Amino acid sequence: MFVLDSNRMLHIRASHGALPDPNESGDHFMSRPHLVRASPAASPGAHGSGSAAEDGVAGGSVLRLTRYEAAAGFAIFMLLGALQAMYGPSIPSLRTDFHLSAPVAGLLLSAQFWGAGLGVIAFGASGRYVSTPWRLGIAMVSVVAGCGVLGLAVNWPMALLAALAIGFGSGALIVALNTVFATGFGQRSTAMVNLLNAAYGAGAVLGPVGVAVAPGNSFRAVFLTAGGVAILLVLPALRMPQGTSSETGVFWPQGRRVVSVLAVFLLIFLLYDGLEADIGGWAATQLKFNGFSGAAAANITALFWGALTLGRIILAPVTQRFAPHRLLTVQLLAVIVVMVLAHRSGLVPAAYTLTGFLLAPIFPVLFVWVQRTFPQVRSAASFVLLAALSGGAAFPPLVGKLIGASSPNVLPTVLLTIALAAVLAIQIVQRMARSIAPTPSGNHP
Repeated sequence: MFVLDSNRMLHIRASHGALPDPNESGDHFMSRPHLVRASPAASPGAHGSGSAAEDGVAGGSVLRLTRYEAAAGFAIFMLLGALQAMYGPSIPSLRTDFHLSAPVAGLLLSAQFWGAGLGVIAFGASGRYVSTPWRLGIAMVSVVAGCGVLGLAVNWPMALLAALAIGFGSGALIVALNTVFATGFGQRSTAMVNLLNAAYGAGAVLGPVGVAVAPGNSFRAVFLTAGGVAILLVLPALRMPQGTSSETGVFWPQGRRVVSVLAVFLLIFLLYDGLEADIGGWAATQLKFNGFSGAAAANITALFWGALTLGRIILAPVTQRFAPHRLLTVQLLAVIVVMVLAHRSGLVPAAYTLTGFLLAPIFPVLFVWVQRTFPQVRSAASFVLLAALSGGAAFPPLVGKLIGASSPNVLPTVLLTIALAAVLAIQIVQRMARSIAPTPSGNHP
């Protein structure tokens, strides 16, 4: 982590023009792009622990969000979580309406994934030309259009295009709001990113409930309802503040050392999301193999996701007190211990539930760490989220092949191996990141 200093603050002031008066009141000040200068007394000194509790991001700028903006971010993320979780329960209705086989119906999930990837790339690439509020507004309109088209689709290609549009908007919103929250609350940013992603988890719990109570469990009713909610969130999205580095810095990382450090961060995100997706996708298979009923296996998997969401709320204050690499290392080492215990069939339900709680702060802490390490690389957030998406898509099929070649009881071994690889990568990136600390001019050496 990096220490704020007066030289760096002068550089930021010169780069962005005169700083607004923090005593200025009203929506005029809070709704326009701005940076708040940290006072020397509030800045961590050389004795700081280098923890995630440092005020602001590397580069010395602290974006401040209003309660209205924060609430809008939570509401948008809850909607995105609900949308993602509605696809699975909607597949039976989709198959009935469009006369689809199971593999063909699964293409809807692929369309969502590819759309999200395109949205992440588009958000990062457009930062120099389009302001953050407008990109958020466009992304919300994409979600509105996708929900409406899917709810009214008359054929299967139209439904696939709708899922692509929903995915595009979701991907852009996820990278945008994670980035804004990672820089928008000073020393509380890590905790707030935890809560933001907890809102996504809460939405993922509500989404299937919406499908269950819809007339005939119809996908049309729930996606049209989601589209109506999304319309209400377009204006709040347009009122979100400009990010701290959306119009400054470089798009591509510059220099071999910077690229190397970012590459290791990408690997960590890839491994983490693979770990999470493998548990969500294959834990039920192991449970059924060991004698649990299908309903019990589904409920235990739901407990994993519930623990992941609850952990992000409960552990949010903890993320402010410890250095990122220390917190991540402890959490993942605990996962390794729990996965050793998961080799005993009677302990599997408790092991996967506890693992959800242990994994809870990892993504938010990692994301804020990346933002503070690469304050001048506008594409850093897009790159790491693409890596996370790729891990979630690539690992489950590979683990499925391992399970097919042996048995579902190989899953804990695979998971502890992935967690161990992530621990090693974290130790490597911690040492490498020290060599790319920003200079007073704001550039990497």
